[in-house]
Amino acid sequence: MPSPTSTVRQGFYYHGSPVPPEKYIHSPYGWQQLLPPQRTHAQSPLVMSKADILKKISVDTTSFFIIRSLDGAEKYISTLPQEYRFLLVNKFATQAVESEETDAQLVADFFACVRKKDLCSATLFEEGLTPLAKIIDSIGVDTAKPLYLFVIVVKGTGLHENEGCRARIAAQSMDSEKLLSLLAPNTGVLPAATGQRS
Repeated sequence: MPSPTSTVRQGFYYHGSPVPPEKYIHSPYGWQQLLPPQRTHAQSPLVMSKADILKKISVDTTSFFIIRSLDGAEKYISTLPQEYRFLLVNKFATQAVESEETDAQLVADFFACVRKKDLCSATLFEEGLTPLAKIIDSIGVDTAKPLYLFVIVVKGTGLHENEGCRARIAAQSMDSEKLLSLLAPNTGVLPAATGQRS
């Protein structure tokens, strides 16, 4: 074992400052000082509390509907831990069905981008939309508008293309047959979103 006070020599990595012997390892190139492992971003993910996550989702929802741009919008969901992304899905979708068709289409386009980039699984999309499907009939009781806006949003996720997902979501509604028919993949242009409930 070389002296800790040795100087640098060809093929060896010795240091003038005292270094404990256990900090060296012998390699084909001589004795080398062990360096502490470098932590990467993947090894040290941002830790967020539930309260922080809910606050972030609320702020991001406001920001999304003000900016109204898909450029870089994936950051709203990509910066959330996977297990909480369904909460953002629910928040965005809820605001969309309580608003106008332009907002529903904006959210649908956002969900389509998120889906394309694999930032949210079908399971998380379904988890976020199921609670909304349960109450969609009670939103705007005198108009069918929320139901049609909900269909626009769901189709952005691609869940309507899966028979099982389509059936489970429709089953949450009081008018499950109507919702199921609207979610059918071959459904063309939706009825006017401002139409009265039948």
